[in-house]
Amino acid sequence: MRLNDLRASLFGLIAAVALNSMSGSALAGIVAGWDFDPISSSAGATSPYAPAQAASELTIVGLTRGFGVSLSSVNDGWGGNLFNSSDAARAEIDGKFITFSLTPNSTTSLSLSNIDAYNVRRSSSLSATMGQWQYDVGSGYANIGSAINWGSSLATSGNAQPAIDLSGISSLQNIAPSTTVTFRLLVWGGLPPSFGTFYLNDPPTASSDLDFSLQGTLTAVSVPEPSGLLMGALASALVVAARIGKRLRRVLS
Repeated sequence: MRLNDLRASLFGLIAAVALNSMSGSALAGIVAGWDFDPISSSAGATSPYAPAQAASELTIVGLTRGFGVSLSSVNDGWGGNLFNSSDAARAEIDGKFITFSLTPNSTTSLSLSNIDAYNVRRSSSLSATMGQWQYDVGSGYANIGSAINWGSSLATSGNAQPAIDLSGISSLQNIAPSTTVTFRLLVWGGLPPSFGTFYLNDPPTASSDLDFSLQGTLTAVSVPEPSGLLMGALASALVVAARIGKRLRRVLS
């Protein structure tokens, strides 16, 4: 029994060391954030619009207008016009949406905790009224929560939106290295003649340089290179275990 216990303990130690070698440090905080203050109505809002802050471990495709959205600019806001579909399903078909994507590098996993509180601007009573956040990690888009009514304010102060909790969505936790997660915001409800403007907004009272941001955790994942090194180490450990067992048998016999 003592010999078997020794072997079991040794194998357990080998397994623990191997698992520990395949994981690394974690960094939590803002993984991507956009600043709309540089945008002017004369310069327009580029698409894609790159984040002002981004984790170096991520490849990011910035805020991008869908194929059915036209350019429309305001000071300190990013968005567009023609968000005139009747509902979410129609907005998807018509290309009335905004997208952006995050891809962790080959040695990093990504877990997302929330979209920070943000602000939406409607420039007229005929602007888009509704929206739906979605995500896709390679198997099709899924809704995040329910549809949002953007609010009634038409002022530059916009309509404050609460943070969106992502921590309970299993698909957005431990996203594997080199795996792309795409976020999409369907927007609809605009009416003629404006046909529905919509902007992610930097309100005049904003207390932060970042107007739209995501919180998450980036974890380093060690990938054995080459993989044969790990297998060789395990094989060597097993040989040592066998030799120890042989010596113990001689002592106990």
